[in-house]
Amino acid sequence: MRFLIVFLFVFLRADVLSDYKNGKYQKVCNFSVLKKYRKDERVLSLVGMACLKLDKFYYLPHVVNYLHKTPYGIKNSIYFLTIYFQKKLISSFLFLKTNLKAFSFPATNHYISTVFNALKNGNYEKKGDKYIISKPPFSYEVYKHKNETVIKIYKKKKLMKFVRFF
Repeated sequence: MRFLIVFLFVFLRADVLSDYKNGKYQKVCNFSVLKKYRKDERVLSLVGMACLKLDKFYYLPHVVNYLHKTPYGIKNSIYFLTIYFQKKLISSFLFLKTNLKAFSFPATNHYISTVFNALKNGNYEKKGDKYIISKPPFSYEVYKHKNETVIKIYKKKKLMKFVRFF
């Protein structure tokens, strides 16, 4: 019986890994997986990465709550929180005119960090209500629409991603 329990546990975790590797991020980034594996920091890290790929930033604080026991988990929680805070500050910049110069975060390769750092350092062109950031081969268009922050990501002038968040 004990072998069966260990086998099922390993098998179930393998499903999460397989879903992640196969791009089924929607299956990985959900509260049922988060709740089921809240003590497995490796699975939780996959949940956080899947949520980032889906731009479901609102899941990140929930993931971070469980990433605190291992060096691996702590490093990933810092990564997730960095992106989450930068996202919130981008919205604050747009809606409240918050000065971002006082904020400093670890470097990440996520597009939210690219946008945050450009806005913080004034590396943008303002066209009307839009902030245009150029980082060849990418460019980013950042603006507010109603009560949402919008980021459009272009690669060589072709729209690659359209993200809206609060």
